[in-house]
Amino acid sequence: NIDDLLSADKDSSSDQMQFDVQGIIISNADITINDAQNALHAQAKNVQFTSGRLSDKTPTDLTFSAQLISSKPQADVQLNFFSKLYFDLQAQELKLDQFNFSLKGVLENKKLESAIKAAAIQNNTTQQSFSVEGLDFKGQTQLGDDVVNISLIAPSLQLNKSNAVGKTITGDIKLMGKNNVKANFT
Repeated sequence: NIDDLLSADKDSSSDQMQFDVQGIIISNADITINDAQNALHAQAKNVQFTSGRLSDKTPTDLTFSAQLISSKPQADVQLNFFSKLYFDLQAQELKLDQFNFSLKGVLENKKLESAIKAAAIQNNTTQQSFSVEGLDFKGQTQLGDDVVNISLIAPSLQLNKSNAVGKTITGDIKLMGKNNVKANFT
């Protein structure tokens, strides 16, 4: 019974779940979804996923890549992800270091490209806090015949249930085409 595995035993001397996986490797996997009722056909092609040891308080690397193809919404995009993962079950804390996510392809007949990098991302559910260091987002898409570029840099941001603090967030939006427009923000 899954409820027995996830719930804490009140009479047990240890109420913490133990989690330890030596590693995961998924190579060249193809996943197809056909939903005739909703006219959806989607595929994840050439799925690659690797991890080091997944265990409480043990840093490990995560790597993922796949080509996603869908009919609704119409899409053909390549996803790539890498990060170092650390979690502490007792403290209810999750850390991602050297976070790097990219997406490139076509969505609804429009070119789409984005990249998100961060030196560190941390979430603690016990303390209800979230922080990110060195966040750098870049994105590009089409708006009609024009190209839109967006960038955002957040050197440091800490959020908790009562406040948000950090260093100045900067960015810009550029519209390039018949009329070129650029807006900077801080």
